[in-house]
Amino acid sequence: MSMSEPETMQIVRKAIGEVLGVAPETIAGGDDLVDSYNVDSLELMEIGVRIERALGVRIDVDQIRDVRTPNDVVAYVATLPSAPHGVKA
Repeated sequence: MSMSEPETMQIVRKAIGEVLGVAPETIAGGDDLVDSYNVDSLELMEIGVRIERALGVRIDVDQIRDVRTPNDVVAYVATLPSAPHGVKA
């Protein structure tokens, strides 16, 4: 499966929107999840699980805690060994 960065961002925004109850199209890549949406650690972990399922990757819980924006998530996913081909940070 080959996935572009915009396709990965769409999946990331969808996961964030589902967990937070906001429309994915309102989430900007540079939005700080904690400052803009008051995301707590449990919500961040749920977002991570949804991304894992959608992309077929394994996300390190310690690493996901360090992400602040959707752009950070996309860049992190691109570094994973099981990331779909074509996803680049």
